[in-house]
Parts: sequence; structure tokens; C-alpha cells
Amino acid sequence: KAPLPVTPGTEAAGIISATATLVSKLRVHDPAGVILPWTTGTCAEEILLHERQCVKLQRDASRQDFIDFVALGSNYQTAYFALVHRAPISDWLAQTLLILGAAGGAGVAALDIGKVLGAIILACASTQSKRDVCYSRGADIAIDYSRRGWQ
Repeated sequence: KAPLPVTPGTEAAGIISATATLVSKLRVHDPAGVILPWTTGTCAEEILLHERQCVKLQRDASRQDFIDFVALGSNYQTAYFALVHRAPISDWLAQTLLILGAAGGAGVAALDIGKVLGAIILACASTQSKRDVCYSRGADIAIDYSRRGWQ
């Protein structure tokens, strides 16, 4: 348990606002993602980091690029750990993977990773637009779980 006061947050991406003299890979105004394994403190307007804790993003990074980078840390790490380390199936090739909430952050990550592992993806989502997202990510079947009797 962290001593108080604590600033929460483990993922971040943004624009470099200042650098130290010896920093060589990052410049002011560069877009960057933050890599802080098992650390907190990113829920702040500005954070002070070592250069090796940052990954430079492409110069024309969009808001969506920042969101995607941050999702890698939480959503994809969670899905990977579940499917590779905790799932009872040692080989996902041609196995069926049912994903509830498949259009959400962790759901999309599970869909992407499950597809790479060769699983047959049954993606559950409540709206047509969310099911369209699932199909666009490679779901084999998208199920409307808001309808009675979908099970």
C-alpha cells in the first residue's frame, strides 16, 4: 500500500513540455507515451520522468493515438495475461473464445489477442455499432446479448 498522499494512475500519454539538458531522444513538443510498470502517479497535469520511461510517438500523433497507446498498458496486458497465463486452454488454435463486452477496452484487446492466437471469436455486444466494431476487429460471430434468449 502506497503511503499517503498518493497520486493514482499508471498509464499516460501526452506532449513533452520540458526536458533536461542531457536528454537526447526527446524534445519539447514531442508526443510521447509513458511506461511506468507497477508505479502510480500519472493522474496529474504534469509528471516528471526519466527519459527511459518514455516512448516517442509519431510527430503527427492524434488524440486517438494517445488513447491507443494508453490502452496497451491496461487493456492488452490484462487480456494477454488472462488468455496466455490464466486460461485453461494451452492452445487456442480453433478453440472458441466467448468475449462479453467485446467492444469495450479489455474486450477489444481480448478479441485482438484471441484472433492472433487462432481462436474462433464469439463477441458479445449490446448495440449494432458495437457489434460492427467487433466484426471490424475480426470477430467470427457478434452476438446481441441484450436480446432475450441469446444464450
